[in-house]
Amino acid sequence: MLRRHRAYVEAFGWYGVIAVVLAYAMHNVGVWTARDIPYVFLNISGGVGLMIDNWMHKAYQSMSVNIVWIIVGSYAFWNIVAGT
Repeated sequence: MLRRHRAYVEAFGWYGVIAVVLAYAMHNVGVWTARDIPYVFLNISGGVGLMIDNWMHKAYQSMSVNIVWIIVGSYAFWNIVAGT
């Protein structure tokens, strides 16, 4: 893997970590609920960042968890937008 690509992959991975942990923290301190768009957005985008990092590092078990995380977050987002 090229050095530049490695840096991008690591940046995606660290973004994913920060996004998911921030969403979790904001939810647990009562700032956001599970139906707040920022909470759902950070979970989806964080899952994508982690999935990219997992894929490039061939961590397929972790990648599978993040794919499920993205699907669940996308389902929640769809329900929020649809008003259900």
